[in-house]
Amino acid sequence: QKVEADKAVLNEKKEYESKKLAEKQAELKALEGKASGENKEHEAIRKELDRTKAQFTAFERQDIKLREDIKHNKATLKKLGETAKKEEKKAAECGAKAAELEASKPKLEGAVLKTSEAKGKAEGE
Repeated sequence: QKVEADKAVLNEKKEYESKKLAEKQAELKALEGKASGENKEHEAIRKELDRTKAQFTAFERQDIKLREDIKHNKATLKKLGETAKKEEKKAAECGAKAAELEASKPKLEGAVLKTSEAKGKAEGE
């Protein structure tokens, strides 16, 4: 009878451990399912991060190029402004010189006329 009692105790213990094992296996399945879902979510987030990093890198390159273009355009604009000032100064000088020459034209024409007359007289003599 003692053997029978030990057998009954062991069977109860076996049933208890079997139930416990079944609960733990169910819990394990639930955790594996949750982990699988979280892994999928993590993978989706990682892909999005990689895509965003690539976009950011492209935007950084574009930003650098645009900043260089702006810098170049400012330098070119400054050079063109300086050139325009020089050309305006030259134009003003040329205009002043032209006005001066126009003003001296009658005097020079008179001198040419006198010289021509003197030459004509000198040849006539």
